Amino acid sequence: MAMDFSKSPAGQMARKRMQMTSEKMGGEVIVKLPADKIEASPLNEGLPMEQIDELAASIEKVGLLEPLIVYEKKDGTYELISGHRRYRAMTQVLGWKTVPCIKKKYPEDIHIRFREHADANVLTRRKDATFWVNEIRHAREILASDGFEGSKKEEIQKISEMLGSGASPAQIYRYDGLSKLEPEVLALDEFGLSPATLYAAVKLGPEEQIHLAQNVRNLCTADPDRTITRSEFSNMVSSVKKGEGEKPAADTREPSKRSAPNTYVDKIFSLEGAYLKKLALAKTDEERDAALESIRHFRLQLDEMEKILLENMDEDVEEE
Repeated sequence: MAMDFSKSPAGQMARKRMQMTSEKMGGEVIVKLPADKIEASPLNEGLPMEQIDELAASIEKVGLLEPLIVYEKKDGTYELISGHRRYRAMTQVLGWKTVPCIKKKYPEDIHIRFREHADANVLTRRKDATFWVNEIRHAREILASDGFEGSKKEEIQKISEMLGSGASPAQIYRYDGLSKLEPEVLALDEFGLSPATLYAAVKLGPEEQIHLAQNVRNLCTADPDRTITRSEFSNMVSSVKKGEGEKPAADTREPSKRSAPNTYVDKIFSLEGAYLKKLALAKTDEERDAALESIRHFRLQLDEMEKILLENMDEDVEEE
């Protein structure tokens, strides 16, 4: 049976603390609302609800430090803006029947609701690939309901404006490519797999992606110290694509006979030139889409490589 938080020492202390502040927080009145009258925001769909038990234990120990923020709807119910994880911890784990909330007027404009929900999430959630993919998906659905028919560039700009600070068009474009990944694959970032690494799974179908994710999760769960490299993940993608248990064929091509560039810088610019030339040859819509997809993936890889190189430079400086 769930413990009645209100009767626990931590609960009594939290209640006194709230009373001492005259039931005020940030100029807003805190009221206790029936838990069964509060509904999750549709805009929260797809976002992970992790570590609920741990959050409940924290609330039970030190009290609720921040009330929920809800919209008051005309039918007498309330819609959460901020506090979905806290709500679940308080009601499903701790068994609270009423929860402290700050009420706000329900705006009819979906754009306002989206922005306020996004602002709350940016402050309280881990801004990983799953977060951005879901925020972009909801923004795109709103644009579609508006009848938006602009170009891809205009759509990305609109989504960036809807999400506000911390979501530049470049960032939206990068994470938008990850929307083709199943949630199970996106969740693999908890094992240290970067977006650039996970992107290799876009070539798989939904069921194949889920199978791949389970394979990775099994490996990492069996050995908590195990790390999956980008090369290993790519090989696992190839194995799933070809059939479970089948390993990707070894590269048996003859090495190129052309003379290699002399210096490291020459090699980099040679590869860059070949890459850009191939992209420039795109003529059909299908080829252009493929080129854009390649650029998006390459941009993610560059971001990760820049981070690695800068970290290595910092380590070299410390050693000196």
